[in-house]
Amino acid sequence: MDEVLWPLLMEFLVPENYTGAFGIICKALAQAGQQQIAAKKDTFWVDFDVLVNLPKPNEIITRCFVLLGEPLAEETRGISILNFLRVAVTELKTDLRELWEKVIPPDDEPEPFESVIFKYNSSRCSTISRCVAEHKPNIAAQPFRSFSC
Repeated sequence: MDEVLWPLLMEFLVPENYTGAFGIICKALAQAGQQQIAAKKDTFWVDFDVLVNLPKPNEIITRCFVLLGEPLAEETRGISILNFLRVAVTELKTDLRELWEKVIPPDDEPEPFESVIFKYNSSRCSTISRCVAEHKPNIAAQPFRSFSC
């Protein structure tokens, strides 16, 4: 069942009309992903180019971070998003894996939610600043060009 829910529920992460259920969707995705990882199922890895109904990884990550701005809008939205990202970050954007492991504590080391979000955003801002400094000539020439560090 998890192998069906994993990609299916991702379709509901980006459309605005599902914002009210975002925390529940993330919670279900986190649980489905954890079960697939525990069972070492290869269906955990999603080919976003083949499954065209799925939003792209950058869209999913962006939506998650935007909605983390209001973590208490739903009862468990913030925690559910963090749990989903903890499970899915290696699938969605491998560049974030090291940063995520450094900033987000393991389950056995609970930390206040606000502190986790602040640490992550601080680290991400530092990374973005460094990237901008390294690519400054390219950014000036092509302001909407995407790049990775």
